[in-house]
Amino acid sequence: MLLEIFVLIIPLIFWNFTANFFATPKLFFLAILTLFLAGQVIFSLLKTKTISIPRNSSLILYGLVIASVLLNFILIPEGRPEALAGRGGLLLLLPFMSLLISFLPRTKNYLVTSFFILVSLLSLHTLLQLTWLYQASFAPTVIQSRSFTPTGSFLTTLILLLSGLFAALAALRSRTTRIPYLVVIFLTTISSVAIISLMLPGSPLALNLLPFPATWSVTLDALKSWRTAFLGVGIANYAPFFSSVKPLALNATNLWNMLPQSSSSELLTLLTTGGLALFLPFILLLINGIRHSIGSPTPLNIIFLALVLGFVFAPANLVLYFLLFLFLPYVLPQPTHSLSPPPTIRLTILLIVILPLLTLLYYLSRPILADYYLRRAQLAALTNDGKSVYEAQLSAIRSYPGLTSSRLAYADTNLRLAIALSQKTDLSEADRTNISKLIQQSIREAKAATSLRPNSSITWLSLGSIYRQLINVAEGADQFAVSAYAQAVALDPANPNLRVDFGGLLIQLGTNYSPRAETELITAIQLKPDYANAYYNLAKLYENEKDYTKSLEAMKKVATLLPADSPDYATVQQAVETLKQQIPAPPATSSAELLNPSPLPSPLPGGPVELNEN
Repeated sequence: MLLEIFVLIIPLIFWNFTANFFATPKLFFLAILTLFLAGQVIFSLLKTKTISIPRNSSLILYGLVIASVLLNFILIPEGRPEALAGRGGLLLLLPFMSLLISFLPRTKNYLVTSFFILVSLLSLHTLLQLTWLYQASFAPTVIQSRSFTPTGSFLTTLILLLSGLFAALAALRSRTTRIPYLVVIFLTTISSVAIISLMLPGSPLALNLLPFPATWSVTLDALKSWRTAFLGVGIANYAPFFSSVKPLALNATNLWNMLPQSSSSELLTLLTTGGLALFLPFILLLINGIRHSIGSPTPLNIIFLALVLGFVFAPANLVLYFLLFLFLPYVLPQPTHSLSPPPTIRLTILLIVILPLLTLLYYLSRPILADYYLRRAQLAALTNDGKSVYEAQLSAIRSYPGLTSSRLAYADTNLRLAIALSQKTDLSEADRTNISKLIQQSIREAKAATSLRPNSSITWLSLGSIYRQLINVAEGADQFAVSAYAQAVALDPANPNLRVDFGGLLIQLGTNYSPRAETELITAIQLKPDYANAYYNLAKLYENEKDYTKSLEAMKKVATLLPADSPDYATVQQAVETLKQQIPAPPATSSAELLNPSPLPSPLPGGPVELNEN
């Protein structure tokens, strides 16, 4: 009953003890489940002195998935800590879990029943959440949103509900007791319709997924190099890679300012980030499961096939990964070959199971602990307790030094504390020392983030923002800010918002930077011709240079791009009128200048003169 219990716990569990309410607790319980399964395998081996080996290729494929992830970690250091705390850690832990399940006897009916209970509970919660619970005053703050669901994503919830619906329809054909399945069908149908209706464009739960042409374009860019084709760009590096190869057509859509962490298809995400080394064994595992499921439409096989379709047509989170690797050993043939290894071999098997698992769990515990400290920092920030925020973020960095988000949050906190301390009326020498120390720590942590993620425009933008706030405070801050912003733009060249931000910095630095500012703003307009803010900043640049004609032209363009009911529309119209007054009127034309056409000359005496054409 262990697996059946965790089928309910892992998809439904969430808490507010960590910064990530959904993924961190699920990862914690997944680690506990894997540890329990390892204990069962070890106990069975010691008790019976035998071990059952399944006769299929799944064991090799599990090993290849694990090996490919480890190879990715070794050869692509950028983003490794984030990968271990996310998809990379899952792709190490879950194949290990499936291997352990493969060595244990298992009963399919109980697992399917547990899944039906899961989708029924999710259906009931969905109906309550979308109609009433999101606005209930007694509910915790995290629940007071229509977008809340225990799985962490309503798209994931929908995939599970549809999986349960199709499995229940299949169960009706082979079961004599039909009432429970009719209940499941009713609940999942109603809740699925409710979710789909709210996912339509313009609805509260509308999806913001990359279009498949853009997703495929990003994947093709990753396959252009033999190295990235084989290894991928890095398991946690989809967002930085997307920034560098973003299709320009996206700037004409409402997704123009989006920075996705994965593609619209989980399989394409794996191909892009893990390369063929990870994609091929993963696909072969799915094909192996499909091959044994397609000919027998049992509820369990239907669930597995529905989960596979979810990986093809949607991004996947921890819940979908967990259920896929949980059901995979059940759709494959049961172990048919038992071995009775000698004591030395049994000891070797025990070490192979225990040592890698304990090592993996140790490294997974560090980001979980860091996430706990980050949550403490969030709670302290709500009470304006700067000291506690500082200490909690420092503890998060010590727990897991490679996490970029912790470094950037700590850098921001140091800068905020320095600014707050500088507002004191009478600064002592100790205050000045502390301000200098906090500023240096802010810069140091932001630089550490750029070292950890040198190909991420976000880290360079954060460093540039810190230097920007230190202009006129620290010598050379202006040059460092320009350099950091330029690096961010180089890593995210198709981002018009970033170019406008950079252009705004250059405008603030004075006329020496005006040509470069104009270039950045014009480039932003070329990237997104309907970007009102780019035209507005360009108008301000021309106004500073007293080129009021060009400024008026750009400001009029802003007025055409803003809706008439926009709060900024009146401001822009006033700016247009002001600029009109700045343009000098053309000089008046005097009446003396209004002349009649000159008369022809009078004929010469003696008659006309002959012209020699030679």
